[in-house]
Amino acid sequence: MDRLLEHPDIKAISFVGSTPVARYIYETATRNGKRVQALGGAKNHMLVLPDADVAMAADAAVSAGYGAAGERCMPFPWCWPWQCCRSADRGNSRARGRIKVGPGSEPANEMGPLISREHRDRVAGHLDTAVTEGATLSIDGRLDPATHANGFFLGPR
Repeated sequence: MDRLLEHPDIKAISFVGSTPVARYIYETATRNGKRVQALGGAKNHMLVLPDADVAMAADAAVSAGYGAAGERCMPFPWCWPWQCCRSADRGNSRARGRIKVGPGSEPANEMGPLISREHRDRVAGHLDTAVTEGATLSIDGRLDPATHANGFFLGPR
């Protein structure tokens, strides 16, 4: 990484990841005269336009949120317009929590475990926080049978 941050022919760096690494990249690259976009702890946004295929948008949001064992910058914590995303919940089987959760060694499973027990518990805790802050859960992954299996699973329903 340092070779990229210090190389004189590289004029700009863009990074999304952990805050400590983003800070290091920003400090090192700017010290070497580079333009830097360093988004520590950042998440992407999703904008669903009125003419969008709502089922496709819902499928993309669910795939983004549950891919890579939850270790992504793509879970779309902000989705506009919310009404569009909510109507997609009703019309899209993946958005309604019908993703098959379990070990990746089983071909029928679409989503594997989270990275650790602590991470699974932290993600599950976000549901409590959402309810405390006024959200209504239409899907609660803590109720998925896979959540109670061996491993660090958290279901989408």
